[in-house]
Amino acid sequence: MNKSILLSLLIVYALLCVGCSKESQSDAFEKFSEEICGKYVLTEIHWSGSAVDLDGDGDAYWDILGEFGNINGYFEPMNRCSVEESGQSSFYINCLLPYPDFRLVSGEYRLNGISYQPVTLHEEYWYENIPTASIGRFQVSDDALVFLKSIENIELTEFNDGKVVVRVYCQMFDCSGQTSDKNYMYYTFTRK
Repeated sequence: MNKSILLSLLIVYALLCVGCSKESQSDAFEKFSEEICGKYVLTEIHWSGSAVDLDGDGDAYWDILGEFGNINGYFEPMNRCSVEESGQSSFYINCLLPYPDFRLVSGEYRLNGISYQPVTLHEEYWYENIPTASIGRFQVSDDALVFLKSIENIELTEFNDGKVVVRVYCQMFDCSGQTSDKNYMYYTFTRK
């Protein structure tokens, strides 16, 4: 009889623990939202293709954020991103992405400076799963700048507390006007 009472108490205790530890979908979203929503700053831009020299100093790099700092038009306070709720179970990720403003002049690509492209990504939250990014096409007009025309898509590759990574599939140029193959540029934003 003592064994059955002890077994009954263990079963009741186990049910209470399981019942208390279950988090509702609404509570999980609210918790994730508190962790992820806020302001972020750009901490890295990594080009995954061949190293490029954008500022004309003769040194080519894959980490091109440092290159941007030496080019006209670069303004560090604009390097930002914000994450906001857009309704139940979804978020807007609003970023300003700096990019090299190349112009086609007399048949050659010339760097005109750094420009910024606003981008908004919409992200769905899936209960008990890591959110996965929806991939969107980036559309520009026919008279768009060379770099923007080369963009094929923009997607979110990392979205968690403290970090947002935006991946852009595009073509890069260097200060000599040479093009490289299309590849990925990763913009990493970290929480302020």
